[in-house]
Amino acid sequence: MVTACCFLSSNYHIFRFVKIALLFTLVLLQLSISAQQGSLNFHHLTTANGLSDPIVRSIASDKYGYTWFGTLNGLNRFNGYEIKVFQHQFNDSFSLAENTVPALLCDYNGTLWVAQSKGLYKYDYSNARFILQPGSTSFAADKMLEGDMGKLYIGTSGGMVVFDTRAATFAYLSNKSTGLSKFLLTKPVNDFCLSNGKIYIATDTGVLLYDLKKKVTARLELKPVKNKSILKVEADTKGQVWMSYIDNGAMLLRTDSGSNKYQVYSQFGLSENSFKDNKIHSIFCDDKGRIWIATSRLGILLFNAELNTFTRYNHDHLQPSSLATNFAAMLYQDKKGFMWVGTEGYGAEYFHPDKNLFHSIQQSYNQTPTLPDNWARASSEDKDGNLWLATANGLAKYDPNTGRYTIFKNTDDKAGILYNNSVRSVLCDEDVVWIGTREGLNRYHIGTGKMDFFGEKDSVPKSFFWNIIKDHENNIWFCCNSGLYKYDRKSKRIECPVNDIILAPYCKRNIRVLFEDSKNRLWIAPYSGGLLMYDVANKQAKYFHENMNRNASLNNDIVTSLAEDKGGIIWMTTLSGIHSYNVNANLFKNYSNSDANISEITSSIMCDDNNRLWVAASSGLYLLDSARAFFKTFTINDGLPTIDFNHQLAFKMQNGNFVYPTLKGFVLFNPKEYKEKSDCVNVYISSFKIFEKEFIPSAGIEQMTKADLNYDQNFFSFKMTAINYANPNQNWYAYKLEPFDKQWIYTKDRIANYTNVPGGTYTFYYKTSTDNGNWNVTEKTIQIHVSTVFYKTWWFSFITVIIMSASIYLVYRKRIVQKEKMLLLEKKAYSLEKEKALVMYESLKQQLNPHFLFNSLTSLSSLISSNPVNAKQFLERLSKIYRYILKSRDNETVPLSDELKLAEIYTQLQRTRFKEGLQLKTHVPEEYMSKKIAPVTLQNLIENAMKHNIIDVTTPLVITIFVENDWLVVSNNLQKKGFVESSNKQGLANMQSLYFYLSGRQIIIIEDENYYTIKLPLL
Repeated sequence: MVTACCFLSSNYHIFRFVKIALLFTLVLLQLSISAQQGSLNFHHLTTANGLSDPIVRSIASDKYGYTWFGTLNGLNRFNGYEIKVFQHQFNDSFSLAENTVPALLCDYNGTLWVAQSKGLYKYDYSNARFILQPGSTSFAADKMLEGDMGKLYIGTSGGMVVFDTRAATFAYLSNKSTGLSKFLLTKPVNDFCLSNGKIYIATDTGVLLYDLKKKVTARLELKPVKNKSILKVEADTKGQVWMSYIDNGAMLLRTDSGSNKYQVYSQFGLSENSFKDNKIHSIFCDDKGRIWIATSRLGILLFNAELNTFTRYNHDHLQPSSLATNFAAMLYQDKKGFMWVGTEGYGAEYFHPDKNLFHSIQQSYNQTPTLPDNWARASSEDKDGNLWLATANGLAKYDPNTGRYTIFKNTDDKAGILYNNSVRSVLCDEDVVWIGTREGLNRYHIGTGKMDFFGEKDSVPKSFFWNIIKDHENNIWFCCNSGLYKYDRKSKRIECPVNDIILAPYCKRNIRVLFEDSKNRLWIAPYSGGLLMYDVANKQAKYFHENMNRNASLNNDIVTSLAEDKGGIIWMTTLSGIHSYNVNANLFKNYSNSDANISEITSSIMCDDNNRLWVAASSGLYLLDSARAFFKTFTINDGLPTIDFNHQLAFKMQNGNFVYPTLKGFVLFNPKEYKEKSDCVNVYISSFKIFEKEFIPSAGIEQMTKADLNYDQNFFSFKMTAINYANPNQNWYAYKLEPFDKQWIYTKDRIANYTNVPGGTYTFYYKTSTDNGNWNVTEKTIQIHVSTVFYKTWWFSFITVIIMSASIYLVYRKRIVQKEKMLLLEKKAYSLEKEKALVMYESLKQQLNPHFLFNSLTSLSSLISSNPVNAKQFLERLSKIYRYILKSRDNETVPLSDELKLAEIYTQLQRTRFKEGLQLKTHVPEEYMSKKIAPVTLQNLIENAMKHNIIDVTTPLVITIFVENDWLVVSNNLQKKGFVESSNKQGLANMQSLYFYLSGRQIIIIEDENYYTIKLPLL
């Protein structure tokens, strides 16, 4: 930074003296420039979030709190959740003429103005369209500001244009007395600002000052910028004017309201040869009067008026919440105080300069030295206010005032600094710092810089030191995986308390956590070993572990931290959540949250001065209110560098700040700064759908107060949007539709769905809160009227009752007569159908007798003379068949097993004639044997196959019976006879009728080139 203080004077020698003094001051002040990275939480909006283009040229906030972005490829509207894009639409005269939007403005009346090279547009909220203003197509706008009396001042390449929003007229700035009207009309306007009734106009030849009341123009005569091209200009709340220009790099000039003195800044504290191509793209004065500067190489700069220095906020790839790029193109602040940054190629950024609860201490790419490692372990504070930070790769002493580090770690060039760079615990004790590493214990003397290494000579093991605490007698306790040790303040010795009968068993155990409560009781948590409560004064102890009785039980034996609240309740975090223990009542209580899964890994807990609990867990930082009723969740969106907290202890500083270790550095915050109240968040209905189809009210969706719906539009939904850029995930919504809903519905879901709503008049109430425990907020209403369909009205119901009563009486007797006739006809039809089926059934059974009997007697006759033994066998089988027929003739169905046996006997009789020319194969599983079929079905089908096919030993007829999907399948190979005798073709037809009567299913007949198949439904 170059600093110059020059009082304007006509005396050349005085000016020369001042110039020399200026150069001397330059060297001194350059050393005091603050270039450290500030702690701001930058939120990123890119094309991945829906932005139409990553180059943002203009930003504005409208009357609803929506943020609009003008890009190179469209206009974007952001509500904290999603982005809606507006682009040029072919054949739509109410869309933008082009997609590049260099300037945006929302005036005091809430009208949104969009300036392009092809005109100025007003956005019509009711119809979501853009209306071109007549006369605006003759100039190309670059910037817009609003003055008094509804006038917009527009900077263009051809001069300053004034637009009267009431008269809808355009005019160039006129000049009455100075003769500069030609200059105003022809020279391009690089930038301008409004201040106290004057316009400061940056041009290629200097800065013009235009008095809006007198309509006269003057030139600012400042030597460093005389006749130079001024790129940006801004006036702050103190009346000072800031200007940027190029002079061997980016230069910034600040002058007072009277231009009597000025100061020049160059390179902002960097070396003389750094970033010569750096440019200032925006100078912005926020609502607190602070000056912010957007640059092309240095990110964002904040001017510190008290120190006359700049704080730099730039990109750091080690810190995700830092600025995404060092190329900041423009700055804007909305009514809620959020600062918005338009970038070149990285979309938009936003942050709140004053509402940053959480601050991070992390490794920085832009700082040397920096935190040794982002894996944070433990912290402590010395008497000078320095933080000692233990990490996985060394120990750092951190000065919060300067942001500077002093590093303690072993390196290739310098060993023996610590036992090990993996530092697990640290405690500041008067003039020394106790340091616990993974391999041993160190002690650092702050005054002398001496480092002690404790070992066997000191009765201290070279062990893994988890935790170090100081008790009420200023004794130091050490928890390590080799046991529990104490540094006695009086003897100045470190000993294991083996003489204490209660602590002796813990001298060789892996002790992870030690805590002393307000009653001087020690709480000792061995690793995976439950918890011991030790009342030292009374020599009493109590041990807790999993699976004890319900009222005195841990939910997990690995305790990670402990805390005591204002009521003396002991709180514990474990790998399975948090719970409290009331010592007096001997009562454990587990805590969970429906919104945040507290039944998860919790690593550290602290109680603040308001008796609220802050719990580090595996999915964020939770706040449990003092009433122990509600949880509030904080995540990365709230400024945390990560939601992955280390499983070690947090620390409270002297000023009340809490320091929590995470896997991406330390989180530092003051819990007093968080107030348990619902932020004032605007909530609107951003979408109203009927049967999933968008409905746009005449006044615009955000202004919707009522809706008249037809009777067939009773399926509808509301989408609520609360404008909360800090963290929209914190928004809770409450709604009810009276009298449809009996009570309020509380949810984080933005959509309220209603289906099959009866006709009537309803009131939809809705509101939002960032604190689920505080609903003392303003509610909004929408009147909904659903028409009642005519046949549901009272008069229609009355007429209908009369007509129906008369009709019922007239129809009743006729229906009785008709019903009696119908029943009679159905009974007759059923009897005839059954009679027909039974006739066919009897016919089917009798069909077997003449053919089969004739053939059987012929075969028997030939066997009697040739083979009496076989004849006897044949006769027995024949008698079994007829015995079966006689037995089953009175039954409609028989078991499948009986039919298969009879089919086998029948086939054996036929083989007497055809020998090996006839083969029967059955493949029926046992579970189907109890199924039913009609009697003699299989015999008829076998007889049918024999009748129509050639039977020969060389070409046997093979009949296969098997089951397929609850069907009995009978299949035979096709070798048809040329002539079939005695076939009346009625057998299968009768069988079809019979099975349809019995099962309601038809027989399936399939014939192809090789097989003839019949499928019978099993009964």
